[in-house]
This record gives sequence, C-alpha cells and structure tokens, in this order.
Amino acid sequence: MITHAHRRYVLLVALSVLIALPTIAALASFSLNHEHHSHALLIPVVSVCLLFRRKDEIFRVVHPSPMSNAIGIALFLTASAVYQLSGQIRLGVSDDDRLSIRVLSLVAVWIAGFIFLYGTRAFRAALFPLLLLLFLVPIPSPAVEVVVALLQHGSAEATHLLFRAVGVPALRDGFTFVLPAFTVEIAKECSGIRSSLGLLITSLIASHLVLRGVWRRSIFSLAIIPVVVLKNAVRIVTLSLLAMHIDAGFLTGTLHRRGGVVFFVFSLLLLLPLLWILARSEERSLGPVGGGRIVPEKQPEIWGLAPRLLQRGKIR
Repeated sequence: MITHAHRRYVLLVALSVLIALPTIAALASFSLNHEHHSHALLIPVVSVCLLFRRKDEIFRVVHPSPMSNAIGIALFLTASAVYQLSGQIRLGVSDDDRLSIRVLSLVAVWIAGFIFLYGTRAFRAALFPLLLLLFLVPIPSPAVEVVVALLQHGSAEATHLLFRAVGVPALRDGFTFVLPAFTVEIAKECSGIRSSLGLLITSLIASHLVLRGVWRRSIFSLAIIPVVVLKNAVRIVTLSLLAMHIDAGFLTGTLHRRGGVVFFVFSLLLLLPLLWILARSEERSLGPVGGGRIVPEKQPEIWGLAPRLLQRGKIR
C-alpha cells in the first residue's frame, strides 16, 4: 500500500510540475536574479532529505481516512482554482507578486496530495519538511520593503553603538555615517535580508534536528533577529576600520561585495552556543534525543531480585 501511495504521489508531483512548467521556470529565473530568494533552488532538496531521514516514522502508518480525503480534495481544488485565476485576473498585482501566488498554490497542491494519499497522521509527522516548502514562495514586494526597512533601522542603531564602542567619531544622519575620511551609507542592499533568510532557514532546520520542545525551537529561531542586526553592524564597522587604517578600497572591494559568507559564518558561531545550551537543557528535562526516559547503564541488583525470588518460590 505504501509503495502504491509513493508512486501516486510522485506521479502527482511530476504532473503538477509539468503543468506548471512556466511557473517553475519563472521561479528559477527569479531566484537567480534576486539575492534574497537565492535559497529557493535548494529548498526542495532539503525537504526531500528531511522526509527521507524520518521515512520510517512518517510512513509507519499510512491510513487515509474520509476526513483526510475530504481535506486533501478541498485544499487541492482551492489551490488549483487560485493557480488558474492568478493567471487570468489582473488586479493591479505585479508579476513578481503573481508568481508568489502561483508558487504558493503549487506548494498547496503538493501538500493536499500528501494528505489525501497518506492521511493526517503521516502529514503531522511530515509537517516540518512539507511546510519548509513555503520558502519556495517569493516574498511579496510590500513585505520585502517592510523587512528591509526594519533591518536598515536596526543595523543603523547597532552600527552607531559599535562606532562609539571602538572610539570612532561618527556623525549620524539617518542611515548615513560621516567619518573622518569618508561617508558610509547603509543602503537597502546592505540591510542583510539575504543572510537573514539564510539564517532563519538554517536555524529552523537545526532546531528541528536537535531540539524537540516548541518553545526552545522558537527561542532559537527568534535569536536570529539580534544576531542578524549585530552581524550587519560588525560588517559595516569592520569594513570602515579597514578602509580607515589600511586601504579605502575595502569599502568597494571583494570583502564588501563577496564577504557575506565570512560574516554569515560569524553569525552561525554566535548561534551555536545558544543551540548547545538549549539542547543540554532539553536533555536534562526530557532525556536524550530519541525519546524515552533516562535509564542507568547498570541497573542495581535489587531490580532483578524479585523475579528470581518468585521463580524459586520464596515469595508467594
């Protein structure tokens, strides 16, 4: 039964991709041309790997019910209708935002098929890998503007504090800092939205693999907000100091244009201690990962005393 369900689901995904091939091509082009969505091409691969990692637990009981069938059909029909209408009705929506609607509808079709073929129990076990597919959906333009503005403000505040901490005289005017030798502006491109999304996805995956408690996972995921802001400030201040004391070319050089990986690793190093603390705290309260209670490696002799006495007839 499971094999038949797998074949049907693969067929459903293949047919949906074939039908939505123009949308898939547009999504690939969008990902290659927008830095804040460059992660999209890796999301399906990560999702499949997470499903495969927990395949025994997810597909332990494949039992579609009338309820799961109804939910799957309703979601499938709704997503299919939205997909079709998004390409026909013009409501003043930009092409990028229309792409977001169509990709979201496509992901909903895949989730609907999963619920219909495997049932709600399997869906709950596979909830994280399936919801991870939502990162395929391009962020709508208004939301991008809001996030970029918030990151700009946060980075400007943190940069101002860091300049004061290292003793660099800087006159601030909004997102612009006038230094003794030059002027630095925190532009929208320097807001760090790409690294923010990368850190968010990484932290969600790491917390899913390492942690079990919802609130601990939430704490770890929310921790990326101050880390991203601090990372942006450290990057700006570091480049400014290098430009002041070594070479002004650092402001436009390779480290400025392609040094995001270095500061991304810096962000991960800041997050790792928090992940370790949360994991140790969870292990002490819930036991080792894998479930169950903590049992001593060597059981005391008294644990086996009663059965032996019963076998010898000394306890009646």
